Formats: sequence, C-alpha cells, structure tokens
Amino acid sequence: MAQTLSWIANSEADIAGYTLLYGTQPGSSSVTLDVGNVTSRTLTGLQPGVPYYFRVRAYNTAGLVSVPSAEVTATVPVPGDTTPPTAPATLTATASGSTQIALSWSTATDNVGVTGYRVERCTGSSCTAFAEVGTTTSTSYSNTGLTASTTYRFRVRAVDA
Repeated sequence: MAQTLSWIANSEADIAGYTLLYGTQPGSSSVTLDVGNVTSRTLTGLQPGVPYYFRVRAYNTAGLVSVPSAEVTATVPVPGDTTPPTAPATLTATASGSTQIALSWSTATDNVGVTGYRVERCTGSSCTAFAEVGTTTSTSYSNTGLTASTTYRFRVRAVDA
C-alpha cells in the first residue's frame, strides 16, 4: 500500500534536498530515504493498519543537515471488506406452538468473518415484501407473537464486519 507525504519547503536559499526518516516506532528512523529537492513523496510497500512515524531533514549545498522536523504519524488504511458472506443454507422452520416458529440454518462463511444474521419475514404463501424481524449471532432464532393458522415465509441474511 502507498502513503503520500508532503512538507513545506525550507526557506533557506541553498537547500539541496531532503531526507525522509521513518519507522514503525515513535522516534525511530529504521528507514532513511534521500528524496532529493522535492516537497512530497509517495512511499509504496507500507503495511496497511500499521502506524508509521515520519520526520524530514533538509540538507544544503555545503552538506550541512538540519535537525529532524517534528514527527508525524500516518497509518495506511486497511482495505475495506468488499466480499459479502455466503448465504446461510438449509433454513428450516418448525412450529413450536400456535404462535411461535423456531428457525435454524447452517453457518455462513466470509473471508473476514460473519458477525451475525438478519432474520426477515413476510406474510402469505406468495409474499415478496420481507421485513427484518430480528437479529442473532447464532444459527437459530425463535419468532414469537405470530398469528395462528397464518402462512409465513422466512429468509436469513448473513452479515459481516
């Protein structure tokens, strides 16, 4: 991943360039990079989610080097999770009384992790207007307060972080 840094040019007339100092610990300079006489640099290969600590030093044509700038911290963002979880499979519904239906399903999978499930319901054998009636982190849900002798359709959606 990349991080672009920029700084204000040193006001001295004979500046020859800048050295970028950085590392993963405060005050560290495990990497020293001569960036020439420019006031920005894009660094590649940085690890997402890791804080990096940066300082800059100027040097002039006589070879004299300034003290390092104040340290700044930057963290390359972790790419967002763009892969949805799989759909829960084998949804079963079992009436457990005249006003209650117990649901269960198999675990969904995700490249990052499933954080829960949304249970949705509609009324009628050919209904299509599903509404969320509950959430759970387990692979089962009990829907209560239903009307006896009524047909309900259910679906479950997995949710990831």
